[in-house]
Amino acid sequence: MIQVATYVVDDNALFVEAIKELLLDRFRDLVLSRVLIMEFFNSPFDLIRALKQQVHICIIDFSMPGMNAPELIRQIKNHSPDCRIILMTGIEDKNALVEASDMGASTFVLKGAMQCMDRLCMHMDRMIEKTIRELTTEEQIKKLTDELARLK
Repeated sequence: MIQVATYVVDDNALFVEAIKELLLDRFRDLVLSRVLIMEFFNSPFDLIRALKQQVHICIIDFSMPGMNAPELIRQIKNHSPDCRIILMTGIEDKNALVEASDMGASTFVLKGAMQCMDRLCMHMDRMIEKTIRELTTEEQIKKLTDELARLK
């Protein structure tokens, strides 16, 4: 069964709750069918402790106490190199965003912008679709490889 693991972390509990409600509503069918597995955290250290299996998508806050986004991205990428990362930020520090992008952030969404949640959902739609397509291909290749091995 294909499952897309998604982690969300922000030190603002109210923002995490808003994202949780939005994503659970928007992707209800995928969540109910267990295709989309989501976990929510208020600390980057909690997210890191949860990195036990492959993570496909992470939504992370740029500025959190104790760990900056580039360091968190590095840790996520060490564990799950293909993880797609959406960086949420309330600041427009171009140098910091370039650094995060260089570390592996796929895209960013400016918090407080009028279309913030719409943009987040748009990026999630694309990332989920790409991940499912990739996982389906990997699963098909594994089945064919297993079948060839069985036939030998």
